[in-house]
Amino acid sequence: MEKEAPWPGSVTMTVTLELEAEVESLLEKRARAEGCDVKGYVEKLVERDVNRARTFDEILAPFRDAVERSGWSSARRIERETREAARVKNRPRLGVVFDCNILLQAVARKTGPAAACLRLAEEGFVQLVLSEEILTELSGVLTRPVIRSRYPELTDEIVEDFITALRSTAEITNEVPKRFSYPRDIDDEPYLNLAIEAEANYLVSRDKDLLDLMTGHNDESKEFRQRFRSLTVIEPIEFLTAVRRHQG
Repeated sequence: MEKEAPWPGSVTMTVTLELEAEVESLLEKRARAEGCDVKGYVEKLVERDVNRARTFDEILAPFRDAVERSGWSSARRIERETREAARVKNRPRLGVVFDCNILLQAVARKTGPAAACLRLAEEGFVQLVLSEEILTELSGVLTRPVIRSRYPELTDEIVEDFITALRSTAEITNEVPKRFSYPRDIDDEPYLNLAIEAEANYLVSRDKDLLDLMTGHNDESKEFRQRFRSLTVIEPIEFLTAVRRHQG
């Protein structure tokens, strides 16, 4: 296949493809459906692949491979039923906030439940909500010397690409008013207040301080449940189950 240079100074490339008869026949059929010849169709395929945005899995693959070899993460494997169930139905999207540790777990382990949660957001089955404050915290953690020295595969480029992909996937909130105070752990307040402000359905976390808000008998927990009845703090596995139920 030869392609003429589309503008002055561009490169002309010649590519030879050896295809089985079945594949060639399929290409011809799809080319006709697109209203072009096989050469034009193949050129379109190449351009789409080159120009498409990389997925979280593609961005994080080098680091995740290193994590798998080291045995650093022990996150449980998750079935693909959640995404399949979500793909079948067309329900209103659930709003969700992930805390920093969930995002870090998603970075480290492709097969873990945290990564499965993130893929639901990437594929548009749930609406992820983030704030500039949370993105700054995440970036800071991912660039800590102790992490970089242990995992040199986690490069500046991977971190930058991951943050960029999060920005394109999530709804970003610049300013988050303080709607709820949590003296037990003030570091959790940015996640709580973001979820409240965004009217999210879920805040996904493994943080005991956050999870206790749903079951605790102290005044803070009771106040939280009374004021924000539509917001549930939940673990990743339970969130995946909740999405399955929501999709019916």
